Amino acid sequence: MKQFFNFLPMILFIFGLIFINIACFLINLIVGLVVTGLSLIVLAILIGSAEGGVTP
Repeated sequence: MKQFFNFLPMILFIFGLIFINIACFLINLIVGLVVTGLSLIVLAILIGSAEGGVTP
């Protein structure tokens, strides 16, 4: 159970990005695609830095 609480902030962050992306797609398709691309870049940077990778 303690391991779950270690990942809870990252899980909540991912769910937050998902809901922001859905809201942007409801506003406009182009805006949704742009926000999805930006959120994927942010996720790649976060996951890369969490694994000890080199961040740009």
